[in-house]
Amino acid sequence: MRRFPLFIRPFIAYLFIHIFLLWSIDLRDMPGAAGTEVIYKASIGERKGDFTVLALQWISHYLDVAPQQAGRFLSSLSGAVQLIALMLCGAAFSKNAAIILGWIGACWSMTHYFPLLSGADPVCVSIAWLSVGLCWWGASHAKIIGIIAVMCGVSLAPVAVSIKEIGLPPIALISMTPLWIKKWNRKTLLLSVLVGYCAYWSYAWMWPTNPTRLQAEFSLSFLSSGWERLLDLYDRGIPQGKYDQLMIISGLLLCTSTKKIKTRSIIWGVGCALILYTAYSLGARTRPRYITPASLGVLCSIAYSLSIWKKSFSQRATLILCSLL
Repeated sequence: MRRFPLFIRPFIAYLFIHIFLLWSIDLRDMPGAAGTEVIYKASIGERKGDFTVLALQWISHYLDVAPQQAGRFLSSLSGAVQLIALMLCGAAFSKNAAIILGWIGACWSMTHYFPLLSGADPVCVSIAWLSVGLCWWGASHAKIIGIIAVMCGVSLAPVAVSIKEIGLPPIALISMTPLWIKKWNRKTLLLSVLVGYCAYWSYAWMWPTNPTRLQAEFSLSFLSSGWERLLDLYDRGIPQGKYDQLMIISGLLLCTSTKKIKTRSIIWGVGCALILYTAYSLGARTRPRYITPASLGVLCSIAYSLSIWKKSFSQRATLILCSLL
């Protein structure tokens, strides 16, 4: 493992665990109802389907495989994209944070749960996280490649929401993009107009036409109600994700250093609010796979706090955290 670059090692670990899960878990009852609908539309040549259907048709055609095999390939590819998105979010803070987030993504149960599914869920989450990662990483780079990355990020955000509504919570993290701009000047303001145009164009063309399902009544009680919903997951026998523990750990890690405390606190606060409000909005329908997209901010907060420690100590802390996930 030491022969490989630091950024490649998380991918090797993820690939090993993913292949082991595919080999050891009986997936003959997959896909579920939603995944079956997507595969059926792809198999009959549905042209008015969503992005997932079009992707399955493209893979089936060029790789000459059945739609079900194409769905398995697409889900596995989406898992790798999730890992790339996490590392991009970390790279906006520091290189060490990117590596730590890569290891968290390689070991966390929910980043392996989605690639095992079939249908729109893994594609939606991967595109939503990638849009945030591109925006954050691009904003931290003043070069033209950074601007292109931000433009691609804001364009991908409506695509994720159009695939499925679970992609909406992480899209709120795109509003944190200005935190990563190191220097504001006239050039930055002019380029922000271009980025805003990309955001408007993608919103006008790809945002869902039926937004009523995305609306929920707002109440300040969402903090306590959302927390209770997270705790109910243990009583219902679906403790995957451990979102309450991640929120507590990320909050405690904020107190370990005052370096870049403002940025880390904002990311942590917004991330926790997204998780709690998502759980509050879902109510009795709360499931780990619906909460996972909203947990991106909390995962980033943990990696940011660990990355500012001494390298040897942060590596040990990351190893302990990954073993608990």
